[in-house]
Amino acid sequence: MTRLALIFLFCIYPATTHAVFLDGNELHKYLSRCSGPQGASSLCPAAEGYILGIYDTLKLIEVVDPDLADVSDCIPPVSRTQLRDVVINHLEDNPANRHLDAPILVFNAFKMAWPCKIE
Repeated sequence: MTRLALIFLFCIYPATTHAVFLDGNELHKYLSRCSGPQGASSLCPAAEGYILGIYDTLKLIEVVDPDLADVSDCIPPVSRTQLRDVVINHLEDNPANRHLDAPILVFNAFKMAWPCKIE
């Protein structure tokens, strides 16, 4: 199953120098417009959807190859707002890393908020 997952990743990951849609600066800009109960901008739902997409991808990896599911197994049942808040706080607390790819930063935010206790 791991071989299938790696083949899948190599097939969908283009051989370009940079194929990520957002970096941390852009995601932070979009999330900073999420003030108030409804969000102040149409970019807020898009940014939330981006975070939820990464969360769902982690859950999919858990199904495809349970050996790779270390982070998604550690995230307790939470709301989409809580996921968003965790990412916002991570971006606010680590401005020096915002030049990194957004998926890496979202993954790191989840990992830091809900660290696994490996037994």
